[in-house]
Amino acid sequence: MIEWANAQLAPVLALDTPSGLDLTVGHVHHPTVQAAATLTLALPKSGLFTKEAKEVRGDLYLGNIGVPPEIVC
Repeated sequence: MIEWANAQLAPVLALDTPSGLDLTVGHVHHPTVQAAATLTLALPKSGLFTKEAKEVRGDLYLGNIGVPPEIVC
């Protein structure tokens, strides 16, 4: 499905992370979705900011899903 999505002419939007991207360390596995934009939820994950990840995540947006600030470490 990832290869199919990457072959489409329409831009791909990733929800939370492009499939195939490790959000902890930012390692890009094969295959990984080539997103035009990523809507990450609650908090930006550190793996989205590596040079490797920036090449596959596209524009980055943060979606507020109502996580109370007092539970964020």
